[in-house]
Amino acid sequence: MNLLNKLSLQQRIIGIGVLLPVAIVGTLVVLFAGDARQTAIKSTIEKARAICLATESAREQKQAEWENGTVTHQTVREHHEAGREDEALAMVPIVTAWQTAKKKAAEGDYSFRVPAEFPRNKTNSPTALERDALRRIKSENLDELHVVNDET
Repeated sequence: MNLLNKLSLQQRIIGIGVLLPVAIVGTLVVLFAGDARQTAIKSTIEKARAICLATESAREQKQAEWENGTVTHQTVREHHEAGREDEALAMVPIVTAWQTAKKKAAEGDYSFRVPAEFPRNKTNSPTALERDALRRIKSENLDELHVVNDET
């Protein structure tokens, strides 16, 4: 309070004229940063949904080929017995979906994983974050779950 008493009226008015705009601008910057973060998160979630829809579409298309007889167990067996494992696997709907997602992941500069709690392939073992998400999806019967991990 002593400092304010020592300032002249002109200095006080100039001080208010400087500090008030600085406070307003600072508040606006903080609010904008928070809004920009939320917008980025929403955009990322929408992109992930679009990727999931494209992946699901690829799986459904391959499933339709099985249903209409274009692909059969015999066809897969023939490819397998001929040593063309990649071609045989490409006929399996879920594998087609995974391959589609992995291809798009490489193009989109993100990673695609298929974690499972008890995977046959150890590379699909979940991280602690993924394990928690898988359990939560199952226990709460969720259609989707997104988690923002500030560390990664």
